[in-house]
Amino acid sequence: MGVLIGVGNTVPQFPYKDLWYGILINLKNHGHCVADGKLTRVGNLDLHRSLPIQSRIKRFVANADGSVNYWLGANDSTVKEGGGAARLNALDGDVLLYKPNYYRKFELIGEDYLLVAISEVELPGFMLMKEKSRSPWYATFNRSTNVPVSACFLQWNADGTIKVDANGIPQFTSNAADFRGGNNTAGNDGTYKTHVGMPATNTSKATIRTRCRSKGANWHHGGWRFREEMSWLMAIEFGDLDSQAAYNAAKTADGFAQGGLGNGTLVNGTEWSTHNGYYPFIPCGITAKLGNNTGIVAYNIPNWANTGKAKIVNVASYRGWETPQQCLWEHCDDVIVHVNKPSEGGERLLYLCSDPSKFTTPADKATSVPDGYVELGRLPDAQGYISAMGVANGYSFPNSVAGGAANKDYCDYYWFTAVTDDNGAEGFYQLLAAAGANNAENAGVRCAYTFYRGANTTAYFGFPLCLEYPLSEGA
Repeated sequence: MGVLIGVGNTVPQFPYKDLWYGILINLKNHGHCVADGKLTRVGNLDLHRSLPIQSRIKRFVANADGSVNYWLGANDSTVKEGGGAARLNALDGDVLLYKPNYYRKFELIGEDYLLVAISEVELPGFMLMKEKSRSPWYATFNRSTNVPVSACFLQWNADGTIKVDANGIPQFTSNAADFRGGNNTAGNDGTYKTHVGMPATNTSKATIRTRCRSKGANWHHGGWRFREEMSWLMAIEFGDLDSQAAYNAAKTADGFAQGGLGNGTLVNGTEWSTHNGYYPFIPCGITAKLGNNTGIVAYNIPNWANTGKAKIVNVASYRGWETPQQCLWEHCDDVIVHVNKPSEGGERLLYLCSDPSKFTTPADKATSVPDGYVELGRLPDAQGYISAMGVANGYSFPNSVAGGAANKDYCDYYWFTAVTDDNGAEGFYQLLAAAGANNAENAGVRCAYTFYRGANTTAYFGFPLCLEYPLSEGA
């Protein structure tokens, strides 16, 4: 069933309008939020206030097979749902963030509007967005077995602050060194450059994939689909396409959420290099005390850039999803990009795979698309701020940067490598998401970096631990 438009009315009129909520995007308006007229909240406005789909996103501790060991407290992940201390340090299993089943519809209305609608129940024209889970923060490895792990090794004071020593260095649980992040440099333990308690980085997609599969067929690091869904859940909740809009905990006079997650983790790149060579500096789980809530936690980075002074960063969490942007670049194993030579069309095509058993890193100059990957569409032909999204197979992707800006449209950046007939740069690339902490207004939840080949990795490339098969919500 298509969208029915009333005479002189651009608000979608469904016969089942009480069962869905969403946003209508004015494609001719280059703003980014409800306040500037770019978006209009449509559907059941009471659902916009109660946010039933977003409210079912929650953290839990998983058993080895991915089933629920226990749910974590709604307002504090260091306790179990219903009471009792939780163990987030891998001893009880992986800490994950659950996203429920729901239904979603994209519909282009004429040339001027795009509808993004979601529902808890199946409706005509709506696509099932299957339940998934991923680590609430970046993952690490068990350094004895190389098995990927999602855990938090911080210790907490009675007042909810993290325990630190006299130099401001976080104190971790006794087993934390067994799961050291970064590139596993033990010589930094106990210093401001410690890799203990941090995400693992400097590991290729292929190596991460092999290690994820050692946990079982349902484990992987293909987090692009989870991210794409969450980006729209955020936009619908906040009424804003700019995920880096200033954080605002207050509701509007009408009872709607507003704002975004800010860009409080922004640091100077030269200082970051001096500090620890671009390795992670935000411990996993710094927002544990927020539970499943959206919010900001201030973190003092000890001895920033070896100046003897701490640097404060404001770490964001959206519905339990910690550092969804502007922290580390994120490997995405469920998408790949292929670029043709200009003489062969010059297309930059995005391919998606939803079957973790088929995730792969094709050779740079492979002549065919790997089995299981389907074309979503053409990525922008230029670098810049994303101004328009394409839609295919139920997912959205950047497809234009014309007229985009840091305060217009999607407010996030798209990067690529220039390809000519003679420079040998054609072929396959990986897509990196989220951006590093040294990226500013261009580093929101939708930014996409297609500059690097599939095998590339570095000190500030991290990965999520994802779980594919259906879970019982338990509530």
